[in-house]
Amino acid sequence: MSARDRLRRYLEEHVGEIIDTERLREIAGVVTYARRLRELRENEGMQILSHRDDNSLRPGQYRLASLERIQPRVSRRSSGERLLASVRAASRQQQLEAYAWLTRKYGPLAADEVSKMLSQAD
Repeated sequence: MSARDRLRRYLEEHVGEIIDTERLREIAGVVTYARRLRELRENEGMQILSHRDDNSLRPGQYRLASLERIQPRVSRRSSGERLLASVRAASRQQQLEAYAWLTRKYGPLAADEVSKMLSQAD
């Protein structure tokens, strides 16, 4: 069973209970338990609250508010869409460097495609 599966199961069995960081780390069995919590929130819509969402919680405390899943908060863009967004936001010099890097790595056609997409977005 993966760390995310262990965390999901534990939280679902303890709905409404305050759970601290140390316990979640033990359950997950990995140091990256916080990343797994984010994935449960963002990808699966679990209502895992922290002190940022609920003033009754202290830093390092979490609570699953409900078993009901909500629409995930993060839109899942492809890596190509993320690349285009970051290149659009870059300076002209950074765009030229990205174009040169794409040309070296993937050939001129890939870089030309990105260039066309950027010009269409303007």
